[in-house]
This record gives sequence, C-alpha cells and structure tokens, in this order.
Amino acid sequence: MKIYSHTIQGKRAYQQDRFHVEEGRVIVADGMGGHANGDLAAQAVVNSVLAKGKSLANVLESLSIADDQCINAHDGRGSTAIVAAFKEDSIFVCSVGDSPVYHCNLKDLKQFQAHCLPVFVLDEDPYSGSLTNGIGFMSRVSIQIANLRPGDVYILATDGVTISPVDISKMLRAWDGVSNFAQELVEVSYNAGSSDNITAVVLHA
Repeated sequence: MKIYSHTIQGKRAYQQDRFHVEEGRVIVADGMGGHANGDLAAQAVVNSVLAKGKSLANVLESLSIADDQCINAHDGRGSTAIVAAFKEDSIFVCSVGDSPVYHCNLKDLKQFQAHCLPVFVLDEDPYSGSLTNGIGFMSRVSIQIANLRPGDVYILATDGVTISPVDISKMLRAWDGVSNFAQELVEVSYNAGSSDNITAVVLHA
C-alpha cells in the first residue's frame, strides 16, 4: 500500500486538523471549528487510536474513549474521526462525522469511466450543514469492510477538501500514480477558495 499525505493550515487562524500515518493504519481527525479546543479533541482521537491495536474492536473502543474524554472536558470540544486499517488484501474504514472518504479503482476509472464515490453518508444536517454526530457527541460509527484490489484508491480527508467526486475522478485519471496526490487535492482545494484547514491522506493499493 502506498500512502500519500498533506496538510495545511489554510486560511484559518489556527490548525485544528490532526492526522497520523503508519504501516497498516491511518487516522484523520478534524477538530470542530468555532468550538473551544477543537485541536485537543482531534489530538484525543489520534492518541486514543494509537494507544490501542489495529483490530476493528480496538478502533471502536478507542473512538469511544476519545468521545468520553471530550465529554468529560465539559467545554463543548468535538472532532470528526476517520480510521482506516489495512493488510495486504483487506481494509476497514471507520468514520464519525462529516469528514469525507472516497473510494475508486484506477483501472475502473480509466477503462469504464467510473467515478470516485463517497464511502459514507455524512453525519450532517442537510439543511443547515451542521454536524449531527462527532467525537464528543457520538451516536454511531459508520463502518466499511472491503477486500482490496490492485488499483484501489481510498481518499480520507477533512472537509477543507472541497473538490467534488466527479472532479476528483478527473484528477485521478490524469494522475501519474507516483506524485503526491494528497498534496494535489489540498492545493487545488486551497486555490479554489477553501476557507478551512485542509488535510488529505490517499491510500493506493
């Protein structure tokens, strides 16, 4: 598995995104902007996940621990969370909140003109856009378990990545498969006017 990552503070006054990349596991957390200590909430996600193993049960336990830590801080802090754990032929992704996760296969994109598709329905109100589920007020964890195929691409991002799935698909068709595609996603989002912290991690099987 090749892993590409990139983050920038962007146009925000401070950085509330946190991420971690290691062999077999990736974590992305987006501290809630406009709330106290969103950066601490995002860091709590990373720390809690790293303190446990890479099994699905471990990840679910770690997200619950981070949720409790944020609740017990009594200051309204919160974060989104994405955790992906993978082996040679399998992957699972857990998500809490509205940070986007996309999946596609490069061979399908180029041969069948397929598109990257969101893996999860985002936990947000369709009218106000406000977050309805997150670390600090967690009601559920969305989970996808899948077999990995050669050419599979998973994109884990914070909502500062504002590119549509259709445009991401176009970018992937033109990608050389070597350069840092996560950096490209971040830079395109920033240049298109994204006003948030921007983080992307790309997994390429």
